[in-house]
Amino acid sequence: MQPIRRPELLPHEDYAARRSEMRRRFEELVSHRRVSIGPYAILDFENHATLRARAQEAAWARKAEGADLERLVEAYNRLMPRGQELVARLWFDIDDHDRRRREIEAQTGIEATGSISFTDFVIHGVADPEAVQALREWEDESSLLHVLRFPFRRSHIEAFGHPDAVVVVGLGQDTYGHLTILPVHQRNALDGDFDPPS
Repeated sequence: MQPIRRPELLPHEDYAARRSEMRRRFEELVSHRRVSIGPYAILDFENHATLRARAQEAAWARKAEGADLERLVEAYNRLMPRGQELVARLWFDIDDHDRRRREIEAQTGIEATGSISFTDFVIHGVADPEAVQALREWEDESSLLHVLRFPFRRSHIEAFGHPDAVVVVGLGQDTYGHLTILPVHQRNALDGDFDPPS
């Protein structure tokens, strides 16, 4: 998957004029890539389009220019899938700041328990704290707690994309163990993140 390049981002004034429509399209895109697990944990699986939209919004909100904009683009590119993996941001959908902080503390280590299972395979998520740290300048814990990378082999990709595959995404924390079966439209959306076979 190709990285975001600076010319892809609109100037701030142009984005402001089109922001409502572009945010609507972003939400529609994310709806096919957002997986709710349990009462409040969310995995948003990223691709070029979602990351470009997030970078555009962050650049506009922070009025990033020049070297700041370069740093912002580099930070969002750290979440770009690398051909044979899925990449997701994990966050807690809790509006109340104090309650969210309590749940974050209670679920310490949850980033080590993510998994995607299908047929005879279980893909364990690998936390990427450096990606989180790079984005901390642009986003806070309300939208990003952890980044999980799910590494696939070619045999995994083929099985994942099979029409009969039942894909289950889960978190296995002792105090937060929940599973979600992906609907077909979400599995199909994520299947498009993999590079085609060479």
